[in-house]
Amino acid sequence: MRGYSQGDLGARAGIDEASASARISQYETGKHLPHFDIACRLAGALEVPPAFFYSTDDETAALLLGWDAAEPAKRQIALKLLKVDANLERMKTNTRRRRRR
Repeated sequence: MRGYSQGDLGARAGIDEASASARISQYETGKHLPHFDIACRLAGALEVPPAFFYSTDDETAALLLGWDAAEPAKRQIALKLLKVDANLERMKTNTRRRRRR
């Protein structure tokens, strides 16, 4: 993400330099999963929110990165838009259910 070597990333996250490269490699390949506190330190080293590591698709990952970078006022606008969209979807679903009756 940031162009760090595995060893450099591990060291930036506070992992012992002797094992940093091997541990990061194991995390990347899925052989081992880092404890949450280590994931948080890795996120800090990469300047991404910890939730980024747990996103299941590219759209969610992009949303998390955008959210993390957004100013509080823009976050509030985004939340309002999401609530409006959710309410519209709920209204559509309710309308379809009424038509079926």
